[in-house]
Amino acid sequence: MREMDPICFKVPRLHEETVRVESWDLPFFYDSVHYHEECQLTYILEGRGLVMVVDKLEEFHEGDLLLIGKNTPHVLLHDKKYYDEHSVLHVRAISVFFSKDTFHQVFNLFPETAKIEEFLEQAHFGIRIKNNEARRIGDELKQLVKLRQVPRIILFMKILDQISRKLEFDFISSSIPHVNDREDNLKLQKIFDYITKNYEKRITLQDVARLINLTPTAFCRFFKLRTNKTFSQFLIEVRINQACKMLSMVISMLPKHFSPADITTVPTSTGISGNTRGSRHRSTRIRYSRNPSSPSMPDRDYFRYSFSVSSHAMIF
Repeated sequence: MREMDPICFKVPRLHEETVRVESWDLPFFYDSVHYHEECQLTYILEGRGLVMVVDKLEEFHEGDLLLIGKNTPHVLLHDKKYYDEHSVLHVRAISVFFSKDTFHQVFNLFPETAKIEEFLEQAHFGIRIKNNEARRIGDELKQLVKLRQVPRIILFMKILDQISRKLEFDFISSSIPHVNDREDNLKLQKIFDYITKNYEKRITLQDVARLINLTPTAFCRFFKLRTNKTFSQFLIEVRINQACKMLSMVISMLPKHFSPADITTVPTSTGISGNTRGSRHRSTRIRYSRNPSSPSMPDRDYFRYSFSVSSHAMIF
């Protein structure tokens, strides 16, 4: 664990993501005490250690389900053998991040959700669910990873309803968190807003560092510590997400049989390009599934696409 003072962490939740789902497979979990605007629901698939919420420590194991409230300082820690550079141990988990404030608006419309809202109000103490109940919810979270948009939200509401009706759970802490410093959060939001408005343009490290009056080197440290991503990784993620949205729109307007040339402009218009000056070893790939009855021509109804971006990609 690097720091004891809570860090204002910015979950890289895109504007169109009401519910963000992440699958983690790491040497160890993020090891700085931190807090974020979103509530966090984490199902431990592999690994064990200690979870700290506010000022209390509790053990966690494979199969545990953890719920952390909005702006609640927390961290998942391990035995020192996990942090050894030669360690072969690793951890896996599914984590869901969601805005309690956004869901509050939904809860106000439907009195049937009152139980969920009441349960989430207690999440700032940190909640742990164990054994068979946690595993049943974990199976549903595995399905959540595969869903997008409205189906994901519907299943997640079902999961929250199931959790809120469970009688057996433990509070991790008995203290109410007090987090007053919002300066880092405002800086991060300024960066996120700038990227979502300018992702199709050339963005340099100097541009974003200048937004919050940092040198590029200091900015890289600031961003990685508070998002657990490099700036390049986040920028690529935003561009790929936008490209996928544009592809979906374009495909819906194509004739049933179409030429690949009809959609090759989409990656470039979102800032993804293998020929952009200043790039290095970057590749973008679009894959098609062809109609078995007409293998020579891509078929809109059989279309599938994906992007492959080199891990060595630079900002452009």
